[in-house]
Order: sequence, then C-alpha cells, then structure tokens
Amino acid sequence: MLNSEGECEKEFETVNLGVDGIKMMDLEGGIGSEFEDAHSKRAAVRNGHMIKSNILKLIYHFRNDAMQAKLTREFRDAANNRQTNDIGAFATVFG
Repeated sequence: MLNSEGECEKEFETVNLGVDGIKMMDLEGGIGSEFEDAHSKRAAVRNGHMIKSNILKLIYHFRNDAMQAKLTREFRDAANNRQTNDIGAFATVFG
C-alpha cells in the first residue's frame, strides 16, 4: 500500500501537474491545451484515483489505536537511530 502510494506520488509531477509544474491540470475538462492526448488524460485520471484510493486505505488501516501507536513508535525509533534511516545515513555520509 505504501509502495503503491509512493509510486503514484512520484508520477504526480509528470502526470498530473501542468507545464508550469505548479498547478494541477483539470481532470474534469475536455481534452484541450492541458492534455496532449486522451492517453495523457487517462493516465492523470488513473493516477488521481489511485492516490485517493491509497489514502483512504491508509486511513482505514491506521484508524485503530494499536496501529497508530505502532506507527508512532516505529517512526520515533527510526528518527532516533540515525544509522538505520535514510536521512541519517545520508547525513553521515555527506554531512
């Protein structure tokens, strides 16, 4: 689930944002200046729906107190252990 959301977020900049890279393209409008073709529009709509679906699944998954506590504990532990998290490893090598 998290991997799927990560992939969708990675594609978001290239699929769902306009040429300026700031504003999201209108998914409800017709094929016009915002989308090059119908395939581009389908890809943007599909990516938008996948992001929405993934977020709803994550909210459902982490709604109970036990899962929230586990999530908090794991992120706290990862933040405190600089050798095992990516940011800490990067800071150790390049910092």
